[in-house]
Amino acid sequence: MLKHTEYENETFSRQDLCSLKVHNKTYTDCKFENCKFIETDFSYSTFEDCLFEDCNLSLIVFNGAKLRNVIFENSKIVGVNFKKCDRFIFEIHFNKCFIQRCNFSELEIRKGLFKESKIFECDFVRTKLIEADFRNSELSDTVFEDSNLSKANFEGAVKYDINPLNNKITGAKFSMPNVVSLLNVFELKIEL
Repeated sequence: MLKHTEYENETFSRQDLCSLKVHNKTYTDCKFENCKFIETDFSYSTFEDCLFEDCNLSLIVFNGAKLRNVIFENSKIVGVNFKKCDRFIFEIHFNKCFIQRCNFSELEIRKGLFKESKIFECDFVRTKLIEADFRNSELSDTVFEDSNLSKANFEGAVKYDINPLNNKITGAKFSMPNVVSLLNVFELKIEL
């Protein structure tokens, strides 16, 4: 992963690149399995059609990175500022991941997948999440502010706190009983 500048159709298993700078690399159709990228700096690198499976990406740096159709599966992603990625080439998906203290603010994540994930203390401020899929995810202490959640799917999701007055939720899907949390902003007393 360090020798060349371009990699295509390669599988990287059990790599440990913690705290290393891996700038200006291009990965196309690559798979990363059981890798440790704690504090790894991938600034200005390109990942296209890549899969990160069972990886630890805590405090990874993606400054100026291009992420196109990147899938994170069963991985740990903590303290990542995705806002610093290249916004014009940005398409990411998460399935069964642990995501904590990450910043997704001011990004367009149209049809983004956040399925069956634990999403804790993350920021979605002025984020376009049109048709995003949060099904069966837990969203504890995650902030949605001035975001477009039109047609997003929150079926089976729990512990979300979404203010319908400062987020666009037209056509979004929610399920009982958690949908009642949308009324928290009104300070209503609801009898069961």
